[in-house]
Amino acid sequence: MQFAPFLGEKTWLSIWETRIQDYAAYATNNVWQPAWFQDSKKHPAVNIQWEEAQAFCAWLTQRERQSGLLNDNEGYRLPTSSEWISAIGEVANYPPETNRGNFGVSLKVDSFPKTSPVGSFPANLMGIHDLQGNVWEWCIAWPKKEGESYILHGGSWRDQSRKLLDPKKPLLVANHINSEDYGFRCLLVLKRPIKL
Repeated sequence: MQFAPFLGEKTWLSIWETRIQDYAAYATNNVWQPAWFQDSKKHPAVNIQWEEAQAFCAWLTQRERQSGLLNDNEGYRLPTSSEWISAIGEVANYPPETNRGNFGVSLKVDSFPKTSPVGSFPANLMGIHDLQGNVWEWCIAWPKKEGESYILHGGSWRDQSRKLLDPKKPLLVANHINSEDYGFRCLLVLKRPIKL
């Protein structure tokens, strides 16, 4: 996994969605499987519930603390909804520009009928790929008024409508639901600055 500085020198956001190869290292004793159409470990891990994304972050944190890479007060988590929106910044108008992301086939803006390998499209100004399209991304925060619904952002390879591809509008889904277009990316919180 690779990270870019985000919101100061102690917060880092993964430059792409968590890949099959990353999640598979965690899911060795799990019944999780990539989607039937994914033919590369470089595709984003999908069929992930919110709780599973949280568990991956906790597992990765524990593993890196035990190996001495992280201090006890450092770790991985999902980005909040506001952090995710800050990362995407301003996005071009609808419909998306050609070769700027992976969206519904009917938009005819990319060559991928399903998920694409992460990083297949240009990064934004922060060096972060695939914030819009490819897979919906779980966030840590959930709206209290919605009860059991949790937030996903970004749209996916299936989506073509203006409403679903509006990067500022979340998709609200129950935390126990998974789909072939639900994935996530990690955020790393450090309590010490890292020199680049």
